[in-house]
Amino acid sequence: MGKIIVTGNDQRPTTTRAVNTVGRTDNTLQILDRIVSKEHARYRQPTDVLVPGPREPERLFLHGERLNEHILIDGDEITLARRA
Repeated sequence: MGKIIVTGNDQRPTTTRAVNTVGRTDNTLQILDRIVSKEHARYRQPTDVLVPGPREPERLFLHGERLNEHILIDGDEITLARRA
């Protein structure tokens, strides 16, 4: 199992589950920023697969490139934004 590190103003430890959601409110990993949608991405364990949320196919980036689905590896830098 990997470690999730959130950078920015709202940093806190996160306990993950088998299926995790990333977004503003009522998510496993909450990021309180208005550019992040209600459910911006989904992360599944133990496969470590990250996919965009249902309404965010163009707002999830891996190392600056648009991400559709990705198996996370150590050092991956994910950006949740309007554009990279």
